[in-house]
Amino acid sequence: MSLKALEKGWKAALTNILEHLTDSQFSKLLFKLDKIPQGKKAGKAREQIPQIIIEYYGPEESISVINKEMMQIPRKDAAVQGPLIPFVKKLKELRQKNKATTSKSAADSGSAAKKRKLAADQPKSCKADKTDPAGPVKPKQKKTEKPNLTLKPTGSTKTSQGQSAAVQSGKMKTAAVKKASKKKESNL
Repeated sequence: MSLKALEKGWKAALTNILEHLTDSQFSKLLFKLDKIPQGKKAGKAREQIPQIIIEYYGPEESISVINKEMMQIPRKDAAVQGPLIPFVKKLKELRQKNKATTSKSAADSGSAAKKRKLAADQPKSCKADKTDPAGPVKPKQKKTEKPNLTLKPTGSTKTSQGQSAAVQSGKMKTAAVKKASKKKESNL
């Protein structure tokens, strides 16, 4: 069912639901609908309120909001739940369908696993390319008592922007280790 067809049927069902509410329940519902300005709600006939609710909340969100509010009022009887439940179910199906379509298109258009596999097939000098969603891979450093102060380049001497950033952070870590070692030695 399309969103337009859902909206048309929902407006009629919402009108039916609002007609079954007592005056105090109707007032309570209007008070809870905080997206709608008070001036738009005040003095309107019950037949006008469904259109206003759908305008401000949209068809999908209005179904969710009305369902939640009917549970809180509480109006769990057949007169209210009868017209409401089919739309709650249709909305749930529509959202699941959209979610499945979105996740399928993401998987088809290039998932992270696919990109990682392609990156693994590339030579090492290309792995830190900017287009890699995971970013540059930082090597794990072993903790030793004496820091290794020499940095040796691996592979190509040409570095991309991602590799130079990793080298810079490595230098900063080395400098921090040096300072910590000096403080430790002076304390001994």
